Parts: sequence; C-alpha cells; structure tokens
Amino acid sequence: ITALRSLGALAQNAADYESARGLMGESIALAQKLGNVEAQANTYLSLGNVALDIGDHEEAEANYRLSRDLSEGLSDTLGYAYAIDNLSVSAWHRGDLDEAERLADEVMELYEELDLAGGRANVWHRRCLVAIERGQLETAEAEGLRALAVRERHGEDRGASFVLYDLARVSLMRRDMVRARERL
Repeated sequence: ITALRSLGALAQNAADYESARGLMGESIALAQKLGNVEAQANTYLSLGNVALDIGDHEEAEANYRLSRDLSEGLSDTLGYAYAIDNLSVSAWHRGDLDEAERLADEVMELYEELDLAGGRANVWHRRCLVAIERGQLETAEAEGLRALAVRERHGEDRGASFVLYDLARVSLMRRDMVRARERL
C-alpha cells in the first residue's frame, strides 16, 4: 500500500500525473480490500495533492475531505490536521482568502496541540500569502519571518526557500530592491 503511494508520489514529482493517479488509485483499492483505513486516509491526502498540482480544486478538496473524515474516524489528529491544512492551501489557490484563513486558524490549534513546529510554519507562511494578497505588507512580513525562523532552525532548506521567495515579493511590493535581491 505504502509502496504504491510512494511510487505515485515519485510520479507526481516527475509531473506524470496520470501515473500518479493510477498508482495511488491502486493503493486505495488495496487499502480498502485490506480494511486499512489509515492508509486510505493517507493516500486520499496524496491524491488531493496530485489534483491540486494540476489545478483541479474540486477534486483536490473532495480527496482532502475524504482524508479528513477517515482520519477523524480513526481519531488521528495529525492526519486530520494535514487534511485541514491542505484544504486551506486549496482555498488560497482558488482565491478564497477568508476560507484559507479560517482553515489556517483551525489547523493552527491542532498544530499547537500536537506541538508540531513545521505545521505552525505552514500556517504562518499561509498567513503571509493571504496578507500579500490583501496588501497587508506588515502582517505578511511578520508571518513570513516567523515561518522562515522555524524552517531555518529545522534545516528545512526547501521550505525556507519558498518563504524567502514570498518575503522577496513583500520587499518588491515595498520597492525595496536591495532586500528583495538579498532574499532571492
């Protein structure tokens, strides 16, 4: 089950979305056959990410909701949190800033309960992105810097690079080319 999902994730990373969907579909079918609800929840989350990559928000959110509901049934707080977090990402992608923010606030409570620094960094970065869209540059900067500090402290170079890119956008909006260049 996990191997199929992992192969699907590798296909997704190679932008082979058809193969990713097929492999993850096989993973879900096997998980259902074996009654492994946790594996189903995890794979629906991954399948949602594939749909999000290709811009199909409706499919992404349907998969995230399935993952959320299955995780809730298992009392899997972490799985539930990841599903809510991804619903927030999808809402931001479709431009529903209020929903993205509402879901970010909901998942922040869960990440606090789980004491998950990386999860909190996800939310702070999302709040940065929402603030950028709203033109709230002070808030964007503050939230982005909070996210960046966690990413750097935990050696998450890839995550830090995404935050730095968005902080550079804030600098560009302020017409601070020196700071934007430093961040880029």
